[in-house]
Amino acid sequence: MTTTKAAPRNRKPKAVPVDAYAEVTARLLAAMEQGDLPWHKPWSAKSGAAVGWPMNGTTQRPYSGVNVLTLWMGEWCSPRWYSYKQAQGLGGQVRRGEKGSRILFFRMLEKEDVATGETKEIPMARLFSMFNEEQIDWSEGAPEPAEAPEYPEASLILEKSGADIRSGGGRAYYNPTEDYIRLPAFEAFESEERYWATALHELVHWTGAKSRLGREFGLRGSEAYAFEELVAEMGAAFLCARLGVPAIDRHAGAYLQHWMQAGRQDKRAFAKAASLAQKATDYVLELAGR
Repeated sequence: MTTTKAAPRNRKPKAVPVDAYAEVTARLLAAMEQGDLPWHKPWSAKSGAAVGWPMNGTTQRPYSGVNVLTLWMGEWCSPRWYSYKQAQGLGGQVRRGEKGSRILFFRMLEKEDVATGETKEIPMARLFSMFNEEQIDWSEGAPEPAEAPEYPEASLILEKSGADIRSGGGRAYYNPTEDYIRLPAFEAFESEERYWATALHELVHWTGAKSRLGREFGLRGSEAYAFEELVAEMGAAFLCARLGVPAIDRHAGAYLQHWMQAGRQDKRAFAKAASLAQKATDYVLELAGR
């Protein structure tokens, strides 16, 4: 007589692993499909003001790369973010029904190389939910914000970079062959904000030279060219946020479909672009002594 083995009771189904890069990319693509550029979100009509650079409200550590973009999405104006436990530790309580913003968190895992027997550390991406200060009820009022760091004016950023900036003409561009930036005369721009946003965009291109950060520019119309434009758009937005200059959409419409296609083909494309934009931002600020 054969017996059938009873199915174990109360066994939990196996958790389906979440693809961190795929989830972040899906959020960014969804915004772009609605015509919303996530890196311009802080200065949208919804918020009415620049929210500044996102930071952890407990550690005061600023976020970087693609996490800046994901935390800029939404309607929150405060730059301070907390995990659920961090908010509770400071006497706060996340309001019922509030949804956290998911950021990438990298945990180093040790893995043994089968061929060599050597142990290597491999970064493993995980998702972590953060809540904006405005999503939290504070029992004794919100914590005092950290004193905002002071950054030099945009003009000083350009001066300290040492870039060869030439004025005049009807176009703004960076010439990688002769390594110079061309900007129309200051008075040719509709506003001072547009001048600085354009100048910072071209300055990010300038950081990509082989003698600096060594990015690939590509020929006009190529995927590499469109990707470099994405890096420059993000990098300029990052610098604008640091300097308090409203970010301006220069010509994103011409490349939007390229960027969306890149995101659909490679789930790490936006994270890579944001990482390169962050490096360009840090490079420029370091030259300025910040």
